[in-house]
Amino acid sequence: MGKGFCAQGLWALLILASSTAMAKEPIEGLWRTQPDVNGLMAIVETRPCGLALCGTIRQMLDGRGKPVQHDAVGRVMFDDVFAVSGKTYQGHVFLRNQTQTDHARSVKMTARRLRLHVQECVGSVCDFQVWRRVQMSP
Repeated sequence: MGKGFCAQGLWALLILASSTAMAKEPIEGLWRTQPDVNGLMAIVETRPCGLALCGTIRQMLDGRGKPVQHDAVGRVMFDDVFAVSGKTYQGHVFLRNQTQTDHARSVKMTARRLRLHVQECVGSVCDFQVWRRVQMSP
């Protein structure tokens, strides 16, 4: 009986560990940015990219929240994002007008319920936004 209990406990632990490893990260999903200087907002999808997470612009919206056509749709906004503690993540910003990651620009994200606090920094100069989780119909 003792060996069976240990084996069952070990299997349960392995199943729990594997399901935890496959669990969705708190920052995965769709997020609406704050308006930029032109009043446009982006819908950014955060998803796994290899071993890290990345964010791709899925849609652009005008100031009233109506979809608009924009060449930024489909572009990677940030990549190489990893959890650093709890619900806080760090990675790199992918500049819209370049094809390579700018490692001088960093991004730090903290998930808080239906909000994502996003801080982009170049050295010690930082910009801060609060993004809101959204649901999009197919």
